Amino acid sequence: MWDGPELFDFKVCLGSIERYRRLSSLFVDILDVTDADDGDLLSNIRHIKTMGTYLTSNEEERKIPLLYEQLARECLDAEDITDSTKYVAR
Repeated sequence: MWDGPELFDFKVCLGSIERYRRLSSLFVDILDVTDADDGDLLSNIRHIKTMGTYLTSNEEERKIPLLYEQLARECLDAEDITDSTKYVAR
């Protein structure tokens, strides 16, 4: 994936690696590498809970509500896009 929230470390975000930033056109435009989406956030939450890492790591425990907050923002952004475009077809 190209980019994601700062707390997202479930998958590598290539855009956060200095030597890959100058190749953003290759990754994003040509190879179609996308940003983290709601599915990635849910997978991260599921992984933390399944592995039980939140039981032994305060950092992982604190990350869960932050991931849910990011997921809520993603959903609100999607609703805004839908609301703003649903009248265009009329």
